Amino acid sequence: MLYAVLSGFVLSLVAPWLQRMGGRVTGWIIAILPLGLVIYFATLIGPIANGQVISDSYAWIPTLEINLAFYADGLSVLFALIITGVGTLIHIYAVGYMHGDSRFPRFFVYLNLFLMFISLSSFSTKNSDLTSLFDMSLGMFFLSITASLDIAQR
Repeated sequence: MLYAVLSGFVLSLVAPWLQRMGGRVTGWIIAILPLGLVIYFATLIGPIANGQVISDSYAWIPTLEINLAFYADGLSVLFALIITGVGTLIHIYAVGYMHGDSRFPRFFVYLNLFLMFISLSSFSTKNSDLTSLFDMSLGMFFLSITASLDIAQR
């Protein structure tokens, strides 16, 4: 689950490079990730429908005993399917909408970061220290986008 959720951060880093190399097909290439996540999260429906709860925990900062923990139950998988499904549709729509715009790579960086922050917050454990970190990161992300849009309009 860690690789599935964090893959969007990697894609956000390489999106500008993909734009330079791929040209017009870049948006379609980038849209493969959220579609792949929809398929991955859909594979979790079977085990969860059988009553299984999926949880993963990774030692993130061992000296402080802070773990990167994910918890998948029926509600979190439902939200993940909605988030990534709508995210896929937004990616596909944005390919045409942003066509020819010089801010195309930046838009897809922001879109993928937003998608991953939301996905992370849906799978973060209830008592995790990271729940508040994801929520704060999402808030800071919105604040930075709003500030950059305000500066660009001046």
